[in-house]
Amino acid sequence: MISFPDVKSLLQPDRCTLSNGGTVLLFPTESTELVKLDLIFDAGYSLQSQKLCARAVSKLMTVATRCMDSRRLAEYLDYRGVLTDSSLGLCKNILSVYTHRRYLDEVLAVVDDMIHQPAFNESDFEVWRAAKRQEMLAALKRSSAQARRIWYHALFGPDHPLGQYATVEELDRLELNSVADFHSGHYNNCQVIASGNVNDIIFTFVSKEASKTQYAVGQPKATAIQQPVVFSIDGAQQTSFRIGRILPENDGRLLILTSLLGGYFGSRLMSNLREDKGFTYGISAHMQEYGDGTTVFYILSDVAAGTAQVAVDEVMSELRRLGEEPVSQEELDVVRNVLAGDAMRALDGVFERAERQCDIIENGHSWLMDPDFGKILHEVTPDQLCDLARRYLNPEDMTVALAGVI
Repeated sequence: MISFPDVKSLLQPDRCTLSNGGTVLLFPTESTELVKLDLIFDAGYSLQSQKLCARAVSKLMTVATRCMDSRRLAEYLDYRGVLTDSSLGLCKNILSVYTHRRYLDEVLAVVDDMIHQPAFNESDFEVWRAAKRQEMLAALKRSSAQARRIWYHALFGPDHPLGQYATVEELDRLELNSVADFHSGHYNNCQVIASGNVNDIIFTFVSKEASKTQYAVGQPKATAIQQPVVFSIDGAQQTSFRIGRILPENDGRLLILTSLLGGYFGSRLMSNLREDKGFTYGISAHMQEYGDGTTVFYILSDVAAGTAQVAVDEVMSELRRLGEEPVSQEELDVVRNVLAGDAMRALDGVFERAERQCDIIENGHSWLMDPDFGKILHEVTPDQLCDLARRYLNPEDMTVALAGVI
């Protein structure tokens, strides 16, 4: 069996405490000329008062500043090979910037303008709105997007941010001043992770940005709908489904069960629905932790039209079998190797380690990156997994959503 990596040491960053009390986390190396900055803001979509505000800010702040319009900024970044990416989550928005160290000082000045002086002009706003409208209209025709939407809505309800989805009509009602107001209220400070070939220039920049201030995030309680929910799409070539639940307990052994069920190519669901039945190209199981303390288990797949109900029945059968038949020692050893390999790949380099640190800050926890998970993985028994499956992966507790040809 592959040994599980020493997550605690590999994921332990260097820390620099700044004069203003903020902290920058460092994953330094001299083996590359690249530098990556991850700027983590308390600006997730759970904090917005109007749908799409957080999404608009996340995109528009990287498009233009008061000093550079969209064309000039795009040319400036492209010429220097600078890559920016913004990842919006439930509680956080993470602005990531990759640059060559030779351009670091000037690029940091531009990034500072992105954060504090975004242009938020009408022309860029309308370009973004038009693109977002097309994206939303296209999603209405994609069975996978609709299955995700109706499943989260059924699981969390309309009052919880995870159960809410914006409509095109709400996009059209969004006003630029609401976007600017969200920015001014949520981008005054951030947590900073610097990785790659970092140098002292970063500390001058970070000292202006970092702060210990965080917004409290309170969520309404979710109430899951147990009966299946469906969304019919005329002319769809496939049916997408999601099956899962909110987990009442965040137990690391559930990640092992999730991987056994659908976490790798030879997993039980892949063997059944792809290799034996030929219903799908792929099916997977996931365990998602969110920053508000919620943990969700789900299975998703796209299957050939007309096979959805049989496929769902097969998934339920596999869930039931997990609670009735202890897994063999041989299969458990395979899953141990798979998860150990996943952890090794996730920590293979300073940029990957910085990204894992971002995940933990955004979602509050990650079992694969938990220092105790290697011990849990080594000591878990087939009987423990069987008991856990009976308690938490019971088919009768699952919420099912189907979209496409029903």
